[in-house]
Amino acid sequence: MTLFNGLPRECVWALALAVVIVGSALGAGSEVQSGEEAATELMSLSEIGVGMVGTGYTVVRGAEPESFSAEILGVLYDVFPGRDLIVARLAGLGLERAGVLAGMSGSPVYIDGRLVGAVAYRLVNFGHDAVAGIVPIEDMLQVFALESGRPGTSIAVDVSPILVLQAAADLLTGTDSAWALEPLRGVMQGVQPIATPVAIGGLEPSLIGRVTPLFDALGWTPILGGSAGSMEIEANLIPGGMVAVQLVRGDVNITASGTITYRDGNRLLAFGHPFLHGGNVDFPMVPARVITVLSSEQASSKLTAAGDQVLGAVRQDRQTAILGIIGERPRMVPVRTRIEGVGGTEHLDFEIVADQLITPLYLFFGLVSGVQSLDRTFGAGSIEVNARIDLGDELDPVQFGNLFSSPNQVILSLSSTLAGLFGALYDNAFEPVDVEAIELSISLREDRRSATVNRIWYDRASARPGETITLTVALKPYRGPEVLEQLKFTVPPGTLPGPVTLVVGDAPSVDSQEAVAIQGANRPRSLAQMVRVLNDIRRSDRLYLQATRPVEGALLNGEPMPSLPPSVLQVLSSKQARGDVIKLDRALILETFKPVDYVVSGSHRVQIQVRSR
Repeated sequence: MTLFNGLPRECVWALALAVVIVGSALGAGSEVQSGEEAATELMSLSEIGVGMVGTGYTVVRGAEPESFSAEILGVLYDVFPGRDLIVARLAGLGLERAGVLAGMSGSPVYIDGRLVGAVAYRLVNFGHDAVAGIVPIEDMLQVFALESGRPGTSIAVDVSPILVLQAAADLLTGTDSAWALEPLRGVMQGVQPIATPVAIGGLEPSLIGRVTPLFDALGWTPILGGSAGSMEIEANLIPGGMVAVQLVRGDVNITASGTITYRDGNRLLAFGHPFLHGGNVDFPMVPARVITVLSSEQASSKLTAAGDQVLGAVRQDRQTAILGIIGERPRMVPVRTRIEGVGGTEHLDFEIVADQLITPLYLFFGLVSGVQSLDRTFGAGSIEVNARIDLGDELDPVQFGNLFSSPNQVILSLSSTLAGLFGALYDNAFEPVDVEAIELSISLREDRRSATVNRIWYDRASARPGETITLTVALKPYRGPEVLEQLKFTVPPGTLPGPVTLVVGDAPSVDSQEAVAIQGANRPRSLAQMVRVLNDIRRSDRLYLQATRPVEGALLNGEPMPSLPPSVLQVLSSKQARGDVIKLDRALILETFKPVDYVVSGSHRVQIQVRSR
């Protein structure tokens, strides 16, 4: 955070107190306002002394906070940029043996009844010695001011979704993924945030095991679990109580849990460290209870179960705390998936938070898990995917379909496609976009359905407008005899005499030809245009024929205008320097395709002549 950087510490403390006073006044009329909560006394960092003993609160079973002691060992100043950390030794509740527990993040510590801060960091490489870092409360209170000036929802981890999906794909295939995980870490040896226990339900256990390094890089401790199901969990949203943040809910469930530090009316601060470094976020906040404590040689953790009731929304995910607002309703993206394979049909229905990183990542995990439950995930095979992404009433839905075939890990071919689609939507340069729903239909095959364009020939080298040229294409399938396909090119009426270039082949080759020929004519200038471009993505299981001819034209504000008179071109050329106009050298006069039951690769180019009548 940079909001208060550069101010003297006394000014920061005064501003933090002002935030609390104003916040309490604004929340005084709320029915969830508590007199004791609003009257919580705070202790500033300058009052902390070595040897002081405080009392902390956390949940180790059920939902009721229990107390432990915290002996102040000292203060680490500027341990992070502009941030100080109180160092304390914890005792009680078995912490002497188990060490600092994953899930304790946010546990409030009081000295003489005054709130000092939240247990949020652990000192690593010291075995089970329960030495923790406490984030001062004045640093946490600054998050209230950030919410009051909230500009809108941002994305989660500030890395490319393609990078994270590539890391997930590498982990699933056993490929070295250290290069992709490194940008997610950024934690020094010696001090690191207490791991956040993340209960995962609805995913194959083997999948969770494979991607554990990715969760570790995010600071999560993955635990096979999920929601509490029919078991009722009563909310206990008080300092020291548990709170859970959901990323996915439904047939797939991903829920992170931590401890509440401070509550002011309908607002609460928890964790004491970032969850996903998300800034402005919008995640469901649900109740949680602790089933037991899991002891481990590496790091002990609370085993938690989350309830289904949405209590509010987490609106800030900052360096010193997450901020939840009780009663707010977060926006989720419903996902309906049908997966058909040799093992039967699987239906997965769940909701994912709307986010550039999380939406494609957990959609990918859900698909991999669903496929694995029906069939083998890895090895040679083919997958046909059809998807619909609803974007509300103002925009057309994005509708995508394709066939993927690979000698191994064919399901992983979906990762770059998902990242590209959602990355384009969420990170577009035009306006915010709301993904309202996702529908997916997947069909699995165990054989490789791929073919190469070997050769082409045609029945005539020239034609007049209205006449047809027949092209024969020889495809060589994988481990199969050559297959002949025919494409017909009928010269459109009004086509001027001269050479016409025909490109016959796969989607990437036609894409490349188009990019060279029309020099960015399909580059979107608005969100609506971008949606049209996404809907026009060519499929891999089609044999394309594209015809272009030389022109003198222009692209004006994203719309192609071929065959312009010289006088008009001269006028438009004066605007070209401003970027309004792009000169066109070729024009698309026709494109057609023939569906085939293979992923096509390769292309051939021929030139024919259009004759005058």
